[in-house]
Amino acid sequence: MPTAAVLLRVSAVLAALALAAALAPTPPAAATPDYDPNRQFFTRLTSDPQRLALSADGTRLYGSSYLHDGPGILTVIDATSGELVAEKTFAEGVGDIEVSPDGRRLYFTHGGPVFLDECFISEVDTSTLRVIRDLKVGASCQ
Repeated sequence: MPTAAVLLRVSAVLAALALAAALAPTPPAAATPDYDPNRQFFTRLTSDPQRLALSADGTRLYGSSYLHDGPGILTVIDATSGELVAEKTFAEGVGDIEVSPDGRRLYFTHGGPVFLDECFISEVDTSTLRVIRDLKVGASCQ
């Protein structure tokens, strides 16, 4: 008959093996791509976005487009359905774009009243697309 010490060691080894098995990475499920070439979206946009940012939860795609010395357009697309959610024009332009980690705010660069004489970052509420504040960050956005 095994002693208590032997049983304790065997139990400890079995517990360690069970823990190691639980923590070991599992192989991925059958590799089936989510992309379906037959599922394409054709969304009409006012302008072609030059820069894109995806929300942290992957549900919204934000695009920025601008014309030199002209207004810029912020485009919001539902990333799941491919539908256009909103387009909003900003007189000073819409340059580089980034979404906050919580998805509640959007930030984009733009010039001042005379293009490229100043550089601002606008903080925008993603639910209303209203500018919360403008932060002057430099003399040029380039």
